[in-house]
Amino acid sequence: MPSRAEGLCKALLESMSVGVCPIVSDAGGMKEVVRHGVDGLVTPSGNVAALAEAICSLQQNPVQRAAFGSSARERIADFCSAAMMAERAMTLYRRVIA
Repeated sequence: MPSRAEGLCKALLESMSVGVCPIVSDAGGMKEVVRHGVDGLVTPSGNVAALAEAICSLQQNPVQRAAFGSSARERIADFCSAAMMAERAMTLYRRVIA
């Protein structure tokens, strides 16, 4: 996801949820979901050389790619689970009502 401007891309969340190792730019909300060096790689927006380096690095290192993919799947399970989303909504509703 080498976007120059992005909110939070649903395709990113969906791909991470099935264990795809993400490489994203630091645009929008993607950098807040993908922890660089933990769940995948985050590159500077518009930096083609950094993006190419990240792609080549993971293409040449299947063990690291698999580890990032596994971590990405766990991250989404924790970050975007139905229970977590419901709790965030309830917290927001409680704040608005108060």
